[in-house]
Order: sequence, then structure tokens, then C-alpha cells
Amino acid sequence: MFALKLGAALVLGLLIGVDRQLRHKPLGIKTSMVISVASCLITMVSIEAATALPIPA
Repeated sequence: MFALKLGAALVLGLLIGVDRQLRHKPLGIKTSMVISVASCLITMVSIEAATALPIPA
């Protein structure tokens, strides 16, 4: 499941990067892909940590 989500983030980051490249905006394809995957990974880790670690009452 993690790989599927990271793959989707990679593809969406690629699409964002291509769009920005075609419009001659700063921030390239690789940078968009890295940012998308890193954001997805951080979000998935934080969700897993929140569900795995109980909050003390």
C-alpha cells in the first residue's frame, strides 16, 4: 500500500513538473517529484505513528 501511494505521488509530481516546465516557471521536474514523494512519505509516517502510538490520558 505504501508503494502504491508513493508511486501515485511520484506520477503526480511528474505531471506538476512537466506543467511547470512547459510554462517556463522555476522548479523543475525532478524537484517537483522529490517534493511530492517526500511530502507523501512524511504524511504516511505521521499517520502511522498517530495510529500506532496511544495518547496517554
